[in-house]
Amino acid sequence: MKFIMMVLSKKLKGNKDFMEKALRRAIHPREVVFSASPQLKKDKSFILDALSVDDEGYLVLEADIEIQKDPDVQAAVLTKYEPEKTLQAIIRN
Repeated sequence: MKFIMMVLSKKLKGNKDFMEKALRRAIHPREVVFSASPQLKKDKSFILDALSVDDEGYLVLEADIEIQKDPDVQAAVLTKYEPEKTLQAIIRN
């Protein structure tokens, strides 16, 4: 999946519907977010959707810094992962 995400065109990397489908099929959703266009990394609903399918943790670090600071995103992160480690990672980033 990593190689496939690397070779996607810019158009597909910015296509929210396509990338949301990729999130649902990905073994590692963080790679999908990593490959997403800068616009999608700023899209709160896309990041929240990604967090809903992520089992590995710390996917939020691939999101735009302003989205990382969003209260809804932080609440989703803190309730899903190890709260203290995640908060420290967000602060460091």
